[in-house]
Amino acid sequence: MGRFTSEETKDVRAEWWEAEEHAILRKFNYGDRQRISAASTIVKRTEGGSQVEVDMAALNLKMLELGIASWTLRDDGGKLVKLTRTAIERLTREDGEYLLDQITAFNERRTKEDQDNFRGAAGAGAEGERGAEGAGGRGAV
Repeated sequence: MGRFTSEETKDVRAEWWEAEEHAILRKFNYGDRQRISAASTIVKRTEGGSQVEVDMAALNLKMLELGIASWTLRDDGGKLVKLTRTAIERLTREDGEYLLDQITAFNERRTKEDQDNFRGAAGAGAEGERGAEGAGGRGAV
């Protein structure tokens, strides 16, 4: 497993879509995850300092924007709809939730077992022996 993400994609199609309609999803990289976090984090000042909240609507929209590489969705007249933020915002609730669920599943973080296997495969170097925490890592990726 490499240290840099590939352009891994996945073709999905909801059972209620027309036969020619599908979406190509892409894996998130570290920068994508940071953009999602920045777009959905709200910091509010309080008397005791600050409070962080997550704007779920902004988070979901940014995940859809970054997670859909392309699509062949059509409008009611059969015309291909260009993939834009506005088009994403205009999706039906059912289509939006389907795509978001597919993106979330496709981009699940690696399990601890996957990470341990990766470190083990990397050899018995200093980081392999110390594990993620000892090597300055943050655990799950």
